[in-house]
Amino acid sequence: MTGQPVYIAGAGIIRPLGKGLTATKQSLRDNISAIAPLTLFPLRQGQPLPVGQTAEPETGLWPPRTHRLAREAAAMAME
Repeated sequence: MTGQPVYIAGAGIIRPLGKGLTATKQSLRDNISAIAPLTLFPLRQGQPLPVGQTAEPETGLWPPRTHRLAREAAAMAME
């Protein structure tokens, strides 16, 4: 691999425990569980499984949810 080296100077974190490193660390210190029944989409059969899910960063169908979450994490990293 050639070219200029890349240095990572920031990070963004979006987790079920909170957004940002401070919120995540505090949730872990307070022993808060973010596991709950799945609510992001309906299941065709059976009961919702317990999962860790993040809240929607914004509404709408475009761009996809994963892209919106990545954009929000990238904005945190750039700060």
